[in-house]
Amino acid sequence: MLSLEASEKLEQLRYLEYGKRIKMVETSHGSIGIDTPEDLEKARTEANSIRKEMAEARKEVEREVTQLKREVDAKIQKAIDNPLANK
Repeated sequence: MLSLEASEKLEQLRYLEYGKRIKMVETSHGSIGIDTPEDLEKARTEANSIRKEMAEARKEVEREVTQLKREVDAKIQKAIDNPLANK
């Protein structure tokens, strides 16, 4: 580890010290630091919570898509059964 990275505790500085370029952008997304075992456990708990929320949201979207498919299929079948009804 070179001196700047060691003193500042920023691993990005290693790239800069080796002449590499980095790009930073401002974001509205939050982030967390993981510096201790407790931080890691907190991050794992949060990740598991997010996975659960995403799985529930995915199931809801799948239900909605299934319902829309049924509605479209019913309209198609109605048009096939009575082709002059829409004219």
